[in-house]
Amino acid sequence: MARVALIFVAVFCVFQLSMAAKIRRDAPVEGNTSDIGKTLEDAWSNFQKQMEQTFTKENLDKLANEFKEFGEKVKSAGTDLLAKVEKKAEETKN
Repeated sequence: MARVALIFVAVFCVFQLSMAAKIRRDAPVEGNTSDIGKTLEDAWSNFQKQMEQTFTKENLDKLANEFKEFGEKVKSAGTDLLAKVEKKAEETKN
């Protein structure tokens, strides 16, 4: 589960760096301000496309299932730990 978060952070950072480099590279020459809007609109549309590709229904369902499995593992581990503690408490009580 931590891998998914780390991969997301890494991809997000790489994407942000590439977009920052593209905006700087495509920056208009002094005095030509009409291209600034086009560059920012292109960057925004690229960002929207990337987010639509990343956060598809299948990916979100897969992530939800992984969270569910993780919760079940935590629940079973907690139940086992509680059973062990209760057993030790009973042994020390008797």
